[in-house]
Amino acid sequence: ASEQVDPSWAPGKESELASLASQEAFDVAGARPSSLDIDCRSSMCRINGQFESSTQAEDWILMYMSSVGSRMPNSVVSRRRNPDGSMSVEIYGRGR
Repeated sequence: ASEQVDPSWAPGKESELASLASQEAFDVAGARPSSLDIDCRSSMCRINGQFESSTQAEDWILMYMSSVGSRMPNSVVSRRRNPDGSMSVEIYGRGR
């Protein structure tokens, strides 16, 4: 949160990461998040997705992280069960 936004890099990286998340394969696998937020700064990106179930979240994590590959070479994934039983997935990664 304290990292400044690089306006010449961040919007393009956010679009790139969002494009990966919009692949048809996620729909076919039933692993599309109910909401997705991507926020990049000057070198780091935060991706936050909401899922109806833990199975859906885990499938999305596997598919998304394999799609991202070298675009975010160092990433940390965390999962949290929401009070209503849905899942939150948060990914922090170095985008460059």
